[in-house]
Amino acid sequence: IMPNRITRDDILFSVKSFMAAMLALYLALYAVFRFLLEFLRGDAVRGSLGPLSTSQVLSLVVLAGVLLAELLHHRRNIRQRP
Repeated sequence: IMPNRITRDDILFSVKSFMAAMLALYLALYAVFRFLLEFLRGDAVRGSLGPLSTSQVLSLVVLAGVLLAELLHHRRNIRQRP
């Protein structure tokens, strides 16, 4: 019986998974903080879409994209489990 061995591919998969999770976390936190920060800005010369600034709308789009990607990733992982 051979013991479980950690291969180079296992390590690369773990590193890639970690990096993907960190990117998703960064993008989500950036979008939230950017959205909130835009309320503090006092300049009137910025684009707006209704009550929100352009940056706030883009932040919502980025956050929705991150959440959608995480949802799809989670659903794919559930289907692949034995």
